[in-house]
This record gives sequence, C-alpha cells and structure tokens, in this order.
Amino acid sequence: SGAIDFDGSRMRYENIEPIDDFSAGTLTITGTSGDDVIDIVNGTVLANGTTPCPVACIEVRSPQFEKVIFANKTSVTVNGAGGNDTITLNITAAAVGLTSLTVQGGAGTNALIVTNLASGVTYSSSDLTLAVEGFFWVSGNFAIRKTSATVTLSDSSTVNADVLTVGGDNVSAFVGVNGGTASEVGLSLTGVDFGLAILSDATRRWVSLQASATSAAFVGVTGLTLSAGTVDVKINRAANDGTRVDYTPNTLNVPTGGAPVTLSMAGEDGELLQASGNLTIDVSSFVTLTGNLGFSKSGTNLTAVGSAVTASLTAGSANVTLANAQFGLQANENSVVFELKNGTFSAVISGLAAISASSVLV
Repeated sequence: SGAIDFDGSRMRYENIEPIDDFSAGTLTITGTSGDDVIDIVNGTVLANGTTPCPVACIEVRSPQFEKVIFANKTSVTVNGAGGNDTITLNITAAAVGLTSLTVQGGAGTNALIVTNLASGVTYSSSDLTLAVEGFFWVSGNFAIRKTSATVTLSDSSTVNADVLTVGGDNVSAFVGVNGGTASEVGLSLTGVDFGLAILSDATRRWVSLQASATSAAFVGVTGLTLSAGTVDVKINRAANDGTRVDYTPNTLNVPTGGAPVTLSMAGEDGELLQASGNLTIDVSSFVTLTGNLGFSKSGTNLTAVGSAVTASLTAGSANVTLANAQFGLQANENSVVFELKNGTFSAVISGLAAISASSVLV
C-alpha cells in the first residue's frame, strides 16, 4: 500500500501491483509508516514496446508496498515517510523525460545507498544517512551529481571515469567504528562540510572523501571528553589493482548545496582512512592531553596516535607536565588503553625542588 501525488491530487492504493504511470507530469511516491526497503532501479524495456516499459523507465520497488513503474515524468520524489528506511539508488539510464529525482527519508533514521546514477538528471536528498567505507557516517541533506572526467592515478596513468559525487554543507557526521549502532565508538562531528566521489571505469572503482568539522565529541568511550578545533577526514581507497586517484594534477570540486568541497589528496600518500585535528582530551579528570592527533580504524577498534603531544596533571599545588611526547590510544565499546612515552618530563611540587627528565613512559 502507499500513495501517489499527481498534479495536486493524492491517490492511495493497496494490492494493485504493479502501478504503471507513463503519462506526462510530475510524480511523488510515498512509502509506509513502517520500516521500508526501497530500491530505485531501471525497468526492463520489452522488445515489442509493451508493458511493463514501452520506453526507458524506472521502477521503485519495495517489499512493503506496490511496485511503481514510471516514465515521461520531469520531476519525481520518492519519500520513505515514517519508520527507519533504507533507500538504494541504482540507475544506469534515465527514464524518458526525467530531469529531477529527489529522495527523502522522512521521519525516523534512514539510510541512503548510492550504487549507480544516470547522467542528465539532477539528484537531491534529505533526511538520510550515508555510510562511507565503514568509517564515516553522515546525516542531512545532500547534493548528488553524476558526471565523467579524465583523472590521474597514482601510477601516473590517466583514465576516463564515471564520477558520482555526493556533498553536504553544515551537516552532522560520525567517524569511527560501528556507526549507527548502540556500540559505536568514535567522534561525533557537527558543522560538517563533505565531498564524496565514487569513480569507476569498466573494471575498477575508487572511493574518495574529504570533510571538515567545526566541533567534535567522543562517543562510546567512558572517561574521555574532547574539545577540538577543526577536524579533517580523508578517505582515498584504492581500486582492485592497487591504484589510487591522484588529485594533485587536477582537483575535483564536489557540489554541497553551499560552497563546494575540493578533493586534493595526493595518490602518493597511499590509501587513506583517517581523521585528524588539533585536540584537547581529558582522561577521567586525571590528565589533559593536547596536540595534533590522527584517528583510524583497526578492526573493531578506534586507534589514535600523536607525535608531539603535551600531557599535564595538576593536583593541588603540584603540576606535572610531559611535553613533545608520543601518544597512542586504542578504544572499543568495552575498554580504553593509552600510552605516553619519550617526552620531556617536568614537575613542580610545593616544598620540593623542581624535577625534570628527558624520557618517560606512562
């Protein structure tokens, strides 16, 4: 069951699958109030020009409501309505007449999966969460575009690639492990601008993302609190032949709905799956750490490292500092372990002489 809005009128339907609509106009397809799994895919055009598709068309499929097949629509909106919905876009060719496709999650926690997009159509989305490489989850309104470009690879070769971009301006995100679950461990980010590019040729696929956030907080790590300046996220994943996209000869601007995000990562930097920022961490109100830290994913653990970290502990009139230290942290939903070493140690304790050392392990 579901509803279709057509030229200002709403029609509700039940048990009449499939619904064929090849008349000219606009179309809104609305899901159920429950959890919907919705696939937006190309329909099959029959050789004899009969139904289900007499011309190039698109099908909106779901186990929760009747399949809708359409063509000759200039603008189409697919709205998941209530519940926690998962919507997949997998379109290799546009339906006849289609110029605009909008995907809306509606109420609830909703996921967007983008596999393929046809060129020549303007895409947009709202109220959805996009997951990238099991490390970065972002929620909000997205600008989606399909183009083609000649790109340079890490082996200095060039390739003509299909380029699918997704961007967002001032959205919310999470970076870490187990995102979207009760056991997520990582950084909750706000004020996020991000640009994602999925590039492909006949046999290979590359994934690249750059993002920046104005604030961050730890999630799922008991005893750690975080204050931060800008946090940057970089993902540059290799194709099946080990090559990576090199953006240094030609950067790629990703539309976001606001200012574009520029992908500028160097292929020679290797595969990237990291977040970094100049952060201040308070550990169980015991010690404060300040410095530039990098976060990455290791299995189900979140790891953080820093090479010029300052740690300080103040208790009453005593002050202990470890400067220019190496720092390492590993955290999951059950435990947090960290280490400081090789810094310059100093201590000032009332009534005692000052203490210093050139190498310390904590």
